Amino acid sequence: MINNTIEFKCKVITPMFLHGADNETPELRAPSIKGAMRFWWRACNGHLSLVELKKAEDAIFGSTSGRSCFGVRVKMILDETKKEKIEDKIEKEYKVVAHHTLLIKKQGNFIKNKRKSKSWKVGSEFEVTLTLYKEQAEYNFGQTELISLFQVVSYLGGLGKRNRRGNGSFRITNGNSVKYSEFHELLNAISIKNQDTETGYYFYEEERDKIVNNYQGYITNYITSIVCIERIEPFIENVEDVRYAISQATHNENKRTSHGYGKFIGSGSPRLSSTVIFGVNKEKDVFAVISTKLRVIRNIGNMKNVIAKKENNQEVYEIQNSLIQEVKEQLIKNDPRQK
Repeated sequence: MINNTIEFKCKVITPMFLHGADNETPELRAPSIKGAMRFWWRACNGHLSLVELKKAEDAIFGSTSGRSCFGVRVKMILDETKKEKIEDKIEKEYKVVAHHTLLIKKQGNFIKNKRKSKSWKVGSEFEVTLTLYKEQAEYNFGQTELISLFQVVSYLGGLGKRNRRGNGSFRITNGNSVKYSEFHELLNAISIKNQDTETGYYFYEEERDKIVNNYQGYITNYITSIVCIERIEPFIENVEDVRYAISQATHNENKRTSHGYGKFIGSGSPRLSSTVIFGVNKEKDVFAVISTKLRVIRNIGNMKNVIAKKENNQEVYEIQNSLIQEVKEQLIKNDPRQK
């Protein structure tokens, strides 16, 4: 039995709508962090069969028959010299959907936009403690892989509502920062390689400035997998300009592609999570958007496995690429240096 503990100091860089049981009061929750870690671990291992993935996932994250091989604790960091309280870290009213105005039109009348919520303030700091109870040598998961996995979460995604659209992003402030051109090494650390098919490897393509997965086959199970990661320029100085650009681009693309967007990207009814995730990183004094394209299979009524079918793949990628291009254009429009 081992007991290795790693502490990460983190800072919120975009509004974090992470709430407790009442879905209103901001609350830092260890299960939310562990859930994000589980999601990105799965996405890095989408090349595995469902049986292989479940065995590894149960061993690492736990199941009804056994505990997880690591634990998560989290707490907000308060400045005692300033006599800070938790309430000081909470933004009372913040727009969840950045491009929404203060007033919205409904049935011909303008009413107050209710899509506001309390959030953890930008700049708030918190501490995440990961404790490794037992290495899982069979699945190449130990302290190094645990650290790499948390770094992946902080780099590609976020926590709380609309984290796939830039909300809830945070960065690790202790330790060395990860270079974009070397980020694929973190993915390779937590990816279980399939020696028979030589899948599960990630590469940085310098010419295209993208990180890609070498598995290009058509999946036959319901495992989400990473297809491509791209850093989007220009880099913006104001966090709200970044949030607005992502949100407005999503709205524009949804209107333009209509049913195709809901089927292949995401929708509210039926509830489908987006197949393109936009995370936000802060590099020095500017914000960089990182897009992650996912390959998934879905059952939507009679549209069974629409994304897995070979004839649909090109349409999926075209809509995903179109959304990413729209975000680029909105970033340019919202960059004061371009005006």
